[in-house]
Amino acid sequence: MILRLLTDLKIEQQALKEQLEKMQTALSILEEKPTILEEKSATLQEKPVVTKQRGHSGFPTSFRDWRASSQKN
Repeated sequence: MILRLLTDLKIEQQALKEQLEKMQTALSILEEKPTILEEKSATLQEKPVVTKQRGHSGFPTSFRDWRASSQKN
């Protein structure tokens, strides 16, 4: 009977060790995530916003400008 209790305790101890390892890995992953998010936000803040600039084509860009230029001709 004592041997059976000891084996049950060993089995329970092993299961608890596995649960502890899983919780530790989950905790380490959660601790890493905020640092990763902070790094991403820092890199996003460092990059300046660049707007696209088009070269002037010589043609009117809006319908109103096009109509005014076509009525002049």
